[in-house]
Amino acid sequence: MKEAKVLHRSEPDEMAGYDYGRVQAAHSPVSMEELRQLEATVGWTEDDARTLQQSGSIFRDKAEQMVDVWRAVIGAQPHLAKWFFGPDGKPNDRRRARDVNRC
Repeated sequence: MKEAKVLHRSEPDEMAGYDYGRVQAAHSPVSMEELRQLEATVGWTEDDARTLQQSGSIFRDKAEQMVDVWRAVIGAQPHLAKWFFGPDGKPNDRRRARDVNRC
């Protein structure tokens, strides 16, 4: 099994991978073959991929609402909610603003 590469951040509130589709985006340690195996494991099909591609505009239009729903789910779980706060215990508004702008 391949060991996952640890990504270091320059700022504590930056998350690797938030630059999806850009050159500076983090690269996955998962090979294309491993991705295909994972897809087979969860039953992902070409029809699923096609449907997701066709639904892109719906997801774009609803992105902020979906992020808000997931924030509520995450916020209700203490082991995940802690990531909404900085080391000082205050809400990380800068990160939230960046997340929303990426929708």
